[in-house]
Amino acid sequence: MPNLTLQQLFGANATQSATQLVIKKSDLSELTANGNNTAESLLAAVLLQAWNEFEGVLVDEQGEAIVSEKSEAIGYDQRELFEKLRVWFWKRQFVEGKVLDTFVIDCFVKPPTAYGIALNANQL
Repeated sequence: MPNLTLQQLFGANATQSATQLVIKKSDLSELTANGNNTAESLLAAVLLQAWNEFEGVLVDEQGEAIVSEKSEAIGYDQRELFEKLRVWFWKRQFVEGKVLDTFVIDCFVKPPTAYGIALNANQL
């Protein structure tokens, strides 16, 4: 099973060094980039970018959903292709007049050496 690339999760121009991870806002398709994006909007854009690698709807060059003969959007699900990480849409709820979309992030890590030890990113 392959690992995800930096570009798959963070956009075509994502780079890293020993001390920095650089993500271009323009690579995050769900973000309207400006100098005052909130931390919440940036995190949501990164999560949506990642989610699109795992599942979603096929779109044409204009960004319109490709539909079947029954006018149903044609989706894809690639969650099983990756070994250590999965991001998937669970459900949509309406809470207090707002839409709440719930996503699940599955991380498959090496087990800790003892119960109660916190997991860390190096275990991926």
